[in-house]
Amino acid sequence: MINNSEDNSEHDMTEADTKHARSHHKETSEDTETCIFSNYPHESFRVGTVQFLNAAPLVWNLQKIASQYNASMEVFRDLPSRLASDLLAGEYEVALIPVAEAARNPHLIQISDVCIASKGRVESIKLLSLVPIHKIHRLALDGASRSSAAMVQVYLKDYVKISPEFVALTPEDDLLRKDTGRLSAASVPDPANDQFMNTLVETLRRRNLDAVLVIGDSAMFISPHDSRIPFILDMGLCWTQWMGLPFTYASWFARPGVDTERLSLIFTQVQKNAEIQMDEIIRTEAAKRQLSADFCRDYLTQKIHYHLDREERHSMKIFIKMAQKNNIFPLGSSITFEVNRKKDKMSEI
Repeated sequence: MINNSEDNSEHDMTEADTKHARSHHKETSEDTETCIFSNYPHESFRVGTVQFLNAAPLVWNLQKIASQYNASMEVFRDLPSRLASDLLAGEYEVALIPVAEAARNPHLIQISDVCIASKGRVESIKLLSLVPIHKIHRLALDGASRSSAAMVQVYLKDYVKISPEFVALTPEDDLLRKDTGRLSAASVPDPANDQFMNTLVETLRRRNLDAVLVIGDSAMFISPHDSRIPFILDMGLCWTQWMGLPFTYASWFARPGVDTERLSLIFTQVQKNAEIQMDEIIRTEAAKRQLSADFCRDYLTQKIHYHLDREERHSMKIFIKMAQKNNIFPLGSSITFEVNRKKDKMSEI
């Protein structure tokens, strides 16, 4: 058992590897403060989250806060694409999953007003192309991605007006992980290693690919001015310039039958607590990920935001409709937000 009440050691867990052997640890209420909501019966929850920097504030001191609601958490980290399928398979009670997967599974229950979103440049979602964007014929989609992969398809089809071949790579058989050996959701590339970008370019050419979508911490190390990749788009910026709206990548979703009221309170409080402790989060994550504190601060406080408000919900609805129109999502895809469920309950009173 790892005591997380003092050193936040849950944030030092190893990343999920490409063979789905997820690193995890279990925390119990023995490690944390006295429960202040003793009217709740004790319950344990399995929680799935991603290993990316942008999710760090959403699980900071999670167990300490959960214990105040008479709950304990077992935390797992994995790629976004796997979290959704594992939530559906019953491996978690709640997970931070891509909105694309949530929309495809409308029975999943969105909880809290917490999300991962950006409005403008995001840095961690980039389209890299060897040819002008309007001349892309074959584009590889990072196998770790779901929401970003769907967003880039919508953008290219409806805004750029092209319909390239989208090569859907799996996390296990992915040029970003096998051929480059560095560019992966689970390992951050060394920005000083010129071989990294050289290998990526060679791999794209060898596989007859014009472009690739890269997400996560790896994308943040790719300079927009790298001459080896002549065309680089920040997809968060592209979406906002096109729509004038933020883009929401993920939120907390639970399976039916789970105590969503308690989970909502916990995750909302975790996010509020993270705002207060952001300096500590930045110091810890910068050291762990070998990033500068200034970079982490800019990314976590300026590029990413965490409040699921009216604008974020509106953008998600537009995105889902456009994805349905382009046959990326099936008909019937939707998300019922917690705030709307509460309004429906109030109208019944």
